[in-house]
Amino acid sequence: MLSADSSVYLATHFRSKQDALLKKREIDRQTVSRNIINFEDAEKVVGYLNMFQPDCDFMAGLAHAHAEAVLKAYELEGQPLTQKTIDAEIMPQVEKLLAESSGGVIAREKGRMTSRRVRTRTTGGVTSAKLGSLTRHLAKHVNETRKAIRNGVTLHMLEMKKKVPPDQRRAAVQPAGEYTYHPEVERVSRHLFMEGNFRQAVLDAFIHVIATVKQRTGLKFEGDDLMNRSFCPDKTTPPVQFNPLQTSEEKDEQRGIWFLFKGLVQMRNYKAHLVTTFDDPHRAHEYLALASLLLRLLDTATIQKAPQTP
Repeated sequence: MLSADSSVYLATHFRSKQDALLKKREIDRQTVSRNIINFEDAEKVVGYLNMFQPDCDFMAGLAHAHAEAVLKAYELEGQPLTQKTIDAEIMPQVEKLLAESSGGVIAREKGRMTSRRVRTRTTGGVTSAKLGSLTRHLAKHVNETRKAIRNGVTLHMLEMKKKVPPDQRRAAVQPAGEYTYHPEVERVSRHLFMEGNFRQAVLDAFIHVIATVKQRTGLKFEGDDLMNRSFCPDKTTPPVQFNPLQTSEEKDEQRGIWFLFKGLVQMRNYKAHLVTTFDDPHRAHEYLALASLLLRLLDTATIQKAPQTP
C-alpha cells in the first residue's frame, strides 16, 4: 500500500497527464475531421471509424498514464513492484478507465445516432450496423491496450528484480523526473522500447512524425521537400508557423525548428536503409524525446492546411 504522500503524488501526476490528453484529443478531433463541423460530412471524407481515432488515442493514453503514475509513486516510496500490486492495484484501475472511456464513446454515439434518426426520420438499420462496428473496434483497442500495459509493467517489475547494470539492459529504462513521451510516441513506440527493440522504436517514431507533418499540412510531398515546404520562412509564409514571424528573432526560431525536422528526416533515412546494432536504451530514449518534442511543437503551431484537390 502507498503512503498518503505517495497517493497524493499519484493522483496529481495522473490528473496532469489527463488534462494534457484532453487538450490533445480536442486538437486531434479537429485534425481528423479536417475542421468540418458536421459529423456526417466529415465522415464521408475520412471514414466512420477514423472519426473515433482521437477517442482511441485518449483511452490508451489515459490508461498508460495511470500505470505510469503508479510506477512512479512506488519508486518515490522505494517499494518494490510485485505481481500482487500489478493484479490488485494497477490492472483493475486500468481496466476501469478503459471500460468507462469506451462506454462513454458508445453512449455519445448512440445519442448522436438517435438524434439524427429523429431529425431525418430514418430507420435504424444502417446506424445499428455502424454502432456494431464501432463497438467491435473499441473492444479490440481496449484489449490491445490492456495487454500492452500489463506486459510493460511486468517487464518493468522483472527488470527491477534482476538489477541488471545499465550497460547490459535490454528492456525499459525510465527517464528521470516527470518527463513522459508524447501520446503518439507512446502509442507507436512504447511496446517496441519495452521489448528492447530500440532501433525499430526510434524508426517508427521518426516515420510517424514525418507522416503527421504530411497529414496536418495536406502537402503531397515527401521527406526533405515536405519539411522545406512546411516550415521554410524565407521569402514566403510557411503553412506551419511556430510564432508570428514578424521579427528576425522569430524567423530564426522558425528556421531552427525547421532544421530539427529536416535532421529527423535524414536520421530516418539512415536508420531505414542501414541495418546496425542499436542496443543503447539511453540514446533510444533521447531519440524518442526528440520525436516527442517535435510532435508537441506541431500541436501548438498555427497550421494552414493545403486545399484538397478533388
